[in-house]
Amino acid sequence: MGKSAGTTPAQCLTGAQSDVLPEEIKAADLRTTIPVGTRLFTVATDDRLAMLEITRITSATHGNLPDYTAELTLWQKR
Repeated sequence: MGKSAGTTPAQCLTGAQSDVLPEEIKAADLRTTIPVGTRLFTVATDDRLAMLEITRITSATHGNLPDYTAELTLWQKR
């Protein structure tokens, strides 16, 4: 999974391949590593592109991890 500034399928693929998230992120670093407005991209198992845009972060209801709200876009293959 990677980040990108753009929202087109081409920008999505570039972000998924180039600006890759680390394997582990400490709980204390989540809000700065993945803030509101971040667009996360990945290639799904069926080779379709997926974009997850973080729309809201709230305090944890349980434990020390924040709760994330996001919108998912999945592009169809042509």
